[in-house]
Amino acid sequence: MCVVLVLVGLAAPAAAAPGPGVTGTAGPATVDWSRGLIIVTTVGIADRRAPSPASARAAARRRAEEQAGQALAAALAELPWAGARPAAPPAAWISQHRVVLAEELVPDGSWRLQIGLPIEALRQRRDGVRVVAPGAPADAVAAVVVDARTAKVTPRAGLALEVGGKRVVGPTVWVRTAPTETELPGPRANLRAPRAPAARSDVLVADGALASADLGGALIVVVVGR
Repeated sequence: MCVVLVLVGLAAPAAAAPGPGVTGTAGPATVDWSRGLIIVTTVGIADRRAPSPASARAAARRRAEEQAGQALAAALAELPWAGARPAAPPAAWISQHRVVLAEELVPDGSWRLQIGLPIEALRQRRDGVRVVAPGAPADAVAAVVVDARTAKVTPRAGLALEVGGKRVVGPTVWVRTAPTETELPGPRANLRAPRAPAARSDVLVADGALASADLGGALIVVVVGR
């Protein structure tokens, strides 16, 4: 399957991983940790008493979008977090950051929508937008791949990585198997996290070292196994 990292306002391929992705649930939503998305599907039923087919379609679309916003808000109350759970975002924030993944106009004028909310957008809202220095150094890595299969770590939003005293935060995806160089091109750091984080900890400690001090642009890939 294709693992896609979705940033605020941007959907960009991050890695491809064979086999099933890492998914869970949060309230009425599916949490696709391999894509970095909280996903809901809603249907807005068309009102046959509407004055015109166009107005029926428009109203149905609005209803589907409103239902999606409500479902995402309910999901956020149950999304697992590393460290402190942030305050619930307002409905306007959810509407601004959500992404339409699929849409279908049914022949009767109803709308079926699949909408995702990027987990990275939520992390940035809690922790702030990370600063990426211009002009990456020669040893900068595009991805940090962490083998956490023996750590028995469960996916959670906002988990930081600590390597050799360096704390790395940023967009994170969780996969079953490590992506190949073809699936995830570019320089990478391969690390191992043998121990699970302590209860309520917001840090996953990995063995190894990172040569570059500039990790602002690195994607974190946590491999959890089957």
